[in-house]
This record gives sequence, C-alpha cells and structure tokens, in this order.
Amino acid sequence: MNPADIQLVRNGFAAVSADRKAFAAALFGRLFARDPGLRALFATDLDAHGARVFGALAQVVKSLDRLDAITENLRTLARRHVAYGVEREHYDLLSDALLGALAERLGTAFDASARAAWRNAYSVLANTMIEAAGYRLRECTDSAA
Repeated sequence: MNPADIQLVRNGFAAVSADRKAFAAALFGRLFARDPGLRALFATDLDAHGARVFGALAQVVKSLDRLDAITENLRTLARRHVAYGVEREHYDLLSDALLGALAERLGTAFDASARAAWRNAYSVLANTMIEAAGYRLRECTDSAA
C-alpha cells in the first residue's frame, strides 16, 4: 500500500473510532443481512465480539506500513477462524459488510479514493488469512455497499 492510501485508511478508522459500538453494529448488521446463517458463528455477546473485531482492525490499521510485523498473528487468527466454521466465501461477505459500514458511518468522506484504499487494505489482510487457512485465493469483491 502506498502512503496516501495508508493515510486514507487511518483517517477513516480514526473517524469511526469515535463510536466503535455503532460501527460494529453497522458491520454486523450488514454481514447478517447478507447471510443470516453467519450469526450462529458468533457464540459470544456481539458487543464483546465487536470490541475484539475493532481491536484487531486497530492493530492492522496501525501496522499497514509494516504488515510483516503482524503476518504471523493474522495466520494464527485465520487458523482459529477455520475451527470456528469460517469458510472462504465469508471473507467476501465481510469485505462487502466492512465497506458498506464504512460508507454508512463516514458519509461523503468515504469517497472513491477512500473506498479503493480500504478495499486494498482488506484484500491484503484477507488474502493473508485465506492463504493461511488453506483456501484458494481470489480477489475480494465489493458487490454491495
């Protein structure tokens, strides 16, 4: 990722950080609307899970300019998610949910450049996890924002 894209992602993340709970609710709402069966993968309280997701995103956003520092953590997370029942197509659904939640929460600040930067950042993250999980790689989509 180039420095300008990294800054766009960091700026967007800082903005949604102001109301983490609302962002997590938007993310999960979009994810479960796309596939209601995914709710069963979340055995814990969604607020608690949302906080963990937000913490993981924070770690990734902070490390965008040195992803090698968190690659092994992402691989471990991917293998753990396989055990939870996460499948390859869920990464694409999460991509759509993430981009849609960002658009919802950021409004006009989530322009084409910001969307492309986030899509690129998510693709790097997801592809690392997908590969570690043993799934076949393909480009993450952005079909429904």
